[in-house]
Amino acid sequence: MSCRVSGVDRLRVCAVLERCADQLDILGHIMPKNRRSRPGAEEAEAAHISVIIKQHQAAESHLKTVRKSRVNDSELSEAVEELHLSQNQLRRTLEESSSSHNNLAKVERDRQFVAKVISDLLAEIQESGTFHSLVQATEEERKKSDGEDHLHDTVIREELRIKALRKQLVDVQEEKTSELERLEGIKVELEQQLQQITLKKNIEKNYATSSAELLIYQGQKLANQKEQGLEEEKKVCVPDIFRLTILIDL
Repeated sequence: MSCRVSGVDRLRVCAVLERCADQLDILGHIMPKNRRSRPGAEEAEAAHISVIIKQHQAAESHLKTVRKSRVNDSELSEAVEELHLSQNQLRRTLEESSSSHNNLAKVERDRQFVAKVISDLLAEIQESGTFHSLVQATEEERKKSDGEDHLHDTVIREELRIKALRKQLVDVQEEKTSELERLEGIKVELEQQLQQITLKKNIEKNYATSSAELLIYQGQKLANQKEQGLEEEKKVCVPDIFRLTILIDL
């Protein structure tokens, strides 16, 4: 940056920057995180959380006891409500402890960054009246922001890609399921056809067997009838032959 601040303007800018630096310094001393960093602060918070956890455990134990003792519905409802309240209190305590600490840490980082930029800028203006450090800090922060935006865009693209891959996986699974169902249908149809063919063959086999047995039976019956006829003829012819033999002998 080619422009310079000189004379009264330099004094005014320096005064404004000094007031800003003082305000940031005061803010750093009054922020809640400083109270957390005092000796015993974290122990006190941990003890408070421990008390809440013990109350929650006591509520759980009370509910188990009430269920086992088979008390009336009103006492059971009170025990359930007590457990519900203890769960909400524990959840709020943990969330407030975590979120407040994270938020205060971010505010502190931002405060330190701005304080350093103002300190460097104030020293530069007092020395040469230029704004190079401010331009440099702004450019670095812009690049950092661009990098974060690029990372954010990359994360979004990856999430979209993962979502698309999941959809493809679901489509493939559905396609495989449809194919398996189709093959299962073909299998059932072939099994039915095989059963029909087997049944038809069994019927034909049984028919052929029955027909053969019937033919054999009829043949045996016919043979028996002929045999009986021959026996009858034999009975009739024997006396005649006997008489004929006697006549011949005479």
